[in-house]
Amino acid sequence: MPAAVAAVDDVFFASKLKEAAHGVGVELLFTRSIGETVESAARVGARLVILDLNGEGYSRVEALKALKADPRTRGAFVVGYFSHVMVALKAEAEGAGCNLVLARSAFVKRLPAILKDA
Repeated sequence: MPAAVAAVDDVFFASKLKEAAHGVGVELLFTRSIGETVESAARVGARLVILDLNGEGYSRVEALKALKADPRTRGAFVVGYFSHVMVALKAEAEGAGCNLVLARSAFVKRLPAILKDA
């Protein structure tokens, strides 16, 4: 079963993500720190990392930079989602190497396809 990693704080949204991942046969691991995100992605050979760019607790953009800097994880496809009003955050994530940055509503619509490609 392919594995993906998600840095998501919203437990209700996380359960929706987990359910969607299960539906397409992807194991989804959730993380709570930059180091945990990088180490988990490296440990399971994640080809997909999902970042809630508005997440609390630590900067998801810094996690993105760490993922792209680490040779074990730099090849992972990173999808970031954000509140549509945070235009500067979108630009920052794109500049840091995020492969796909979507407003949360667009992310939800595309989630099954994103997970199937993992």
